[in-house]
Amino acid sequence: MGGCAACGDRESRLVRIDLSGVPHGQPGHRVYHRWTDRYACPGCDAGRLVVWATWGRSSG
Repeated sequence: MGGCAACGDRESRLVRIDLSGVPHGQPGHRVYHRWTDRYACPGCDAGRLVVWATWGRSSG
């Protein structure tokens, strides 16, 4: 994902907690896509929860 806010080491995703909607480019994709991931830093054991949502036009 990016650099750890605590130590700057590269974080990695531990688990995808939630995924809603149909991903962009897939049949049936309609306007909304949301996911929730848990990231952790191997350098200092800090972690964070990331919730991301996108809105857009229908793909048809």
